[in-house]
Amino acid sequence: MTENKNKEKNNRTLPGDQLGVIEEYFPGENVVNDNGTLLSAVTGKVNRDEDKHEISVKSTIKTPPKLEKGDIIVGRIDGVRDSICFVDMVRKLGDLDRDLPTSASGTIHISNVSNDYIESMQDQFRIGDIIRARVTDVTKEYVDLSTEGKSLGVVAGYCVKCRSRLQRKGNKLKCPECNHTEKRKISKYYRSKEALRWQKKNKKKKKK
Repeated sequence: MTENKNKEKNNRTLPGDQLGVIEEYFPGENVVNDNGTLLSAVTGKVNRDEDKHEISVKSTIKTPPKLEKGDIIVGRIDGVRDSICFVDMVRKLGDLDRDLPTSASGTIHISNVSNDYIESMQDQFRIGDIIRARVTDVTKEYVDLSTEGKSLGVVAGYCVKCRSRLQRKGNKLKCPECNHTEKRKISKYYRSKEALRWQKKNKKKKKK
């Protein structure tokens, strides 16, 4: 057991670590040749292919995924105003294991909430709600989102009075603790495995 742990430790490398010399190996992926000395370009695990006499490094750093128009994101409502709400975007659907950049924030305009007429954003979203939304535009300054469609909207909501987890009752949400009933733009995936998985990961991250 100790031997396996030591071997695994020896296979890990940081940017700039010396891996060998050009007389021993050809530089493979994520390895640079610095005047005959082979150096790691990334943090990762070293792979030595003795048959090809090649050394490479597999990166273990999870880079943030790039958002594009049409992507579906999972995020948290961070603020609600009369005609717009702000979203802290956390995950990209299909890539729930990698966090989006910490600066990733989006907005939903009242015209992009639903196909139906909306009078108040307060009836559609509340701070802390977990939502599923589609990216409609991406620039350096902002990301526009939409929750139009049955699959998009709130996937997990909390009571504004006691903060208990709301349960779906038809087209509304009801608190099992205080019986308070609330409106939301509800996704058909409300309380789905996707939403529960995100919440579980987020809670573990906060504990760390």
